[in-house]
Amino acid sequence: LTVIVNGQHRVWYIVLQPLAFVIFFVASLAEVGRAPFDIPMAESEVVGGPFVEYSGMHWAMFFLAEYANTFALAVLATLLFLGGWHGWAPSHGVGQEVVQALWLLLKTSLVIMLVFWVRATVPRLRIDQLMSLAWKVLLPLAFVNFVLTAFYKFYGWPSWTIAVMSIAVLGAVLYAYHRRRFTRAARPVTIKLRVEHGRIVR
Repeated sequence: LTVIVNGQHRVWYIVLQPLAFVIFFVASLAEVGRAPFDIPMAESEVVGGPFVEYSGMHWAMFFLAEYANTFALAVLATLLFLGGWHGWAPSHGVGQEVVQALWLLLKTSLVIMLVFWVRATVPRLRIDQLMSLAWKVLLPLAFVNFVLTAFYKFYGWPSWTIAVMSIAVLGAVLYAYHRRRFTRAARPVTIKLRVEHGRIVR
């Protein structure tokens, strides 16, 4: 991780690999069970979630573990894509470690805010939607990102090329999603009626 962070002292990897960041972030949310992938919790369906039978220290330990996972996700995302403890300007001299720790804490807090924002705005997925997202979207995107990165490293392309290609792939995915969504909404609904015992029924 130190080598990865030190490689971002000029340009953060989220700039070069936005597609990889999106894949990592969505997969991490599903791994730690945060919304919209909190299918086992289902707090809106079961009041208080599965921990409704617990109270006191037992309840607190469950939630401590849940938020510890969220914090670990945010720290890992910061180290891999947001430059870790490197800020916008290099820090040297006395207090360098304190400044770097503050940068790491600030970036981690921003990622945690992003996790909570997703929880508040995106509805929970069904299990079939989760599997469809994993197998039909995330896995192909991860393979595409792997191929693009391999070509970038093998042929020695400029750094901006991998960023442009990643943004283009993300744009294509968003365009396909919105087109499919609006196509479904505009699709005419056919209602078949029949006559039974003198009444019209569907």
